[in-house]
Amino acid sequence: MRLLLLISVFATLALSAQPSLSRAGLIFSRDRVFIETTVTLPTPPALEKTAAEQASDAQNAVPLQEPVKEKRRYFFDTEIRAEDSLRLEWFLSLDNMPSGRATMIMFDAAEPRTLPPARFFKPIDVLVLGDDGAIIAILPEIILANQTKLISVDLPVKAFMFLRAGEAAQLHIRPKDMVQHALFTLNPTVIQ
Repeated sequence: MRLLLLISVFATLALSAQPSLSRAGLIFSRDRVFIETTVTLPTPPALEKTAAEQASDAQNAVPLQEPVKEKRRYFFDTEIRAEDSLRLEWFLSLDNMPSGRATMIMFDAAEPRTLPPARFFKPIDVLVLGDDGAIIAILPEIILANQTKLISVDLPVKAFMFLRAGEAAQLHIRPKDMVQHALFTLNPTVIQ
């Protein structure tokens, strides 16, 4: 009898340890997710010019120095989970998220969503992602346990991505930046 019980427990553990794309597994996968952001670098201060040099620049139409924009790409070791994980608070571990790690809750379809209050007492950054991986909104350093109302997003949401508090600001992650992973629908290149 004990042997049968032991075998059934090991069989259950072995089957549940397999990552899958089904909703029953709750964990899609653990993977690297990239965030591509554009950072505006500070321009060097202009040298002081005499009135004659300023007049000469105006006559010769010297363009003003444009700010320099640089693309940066950051990767996060990410647990990608099914939407059922939002209802199972014990299953998510957001309280002690280190730098460079993330948890992403993926939905089957992109549609307006709500982020319910949860029992997470430390601040986290929440990225709201669209169908193509574009960041729709950022909820910086939010404490989900302190939320008295549901947070609603009226745009189609494909995922919520949770980062360590302050990491979005530190890395200059902003709305319209792109989260890149195979689970997002990318706009295909059309050859005419």
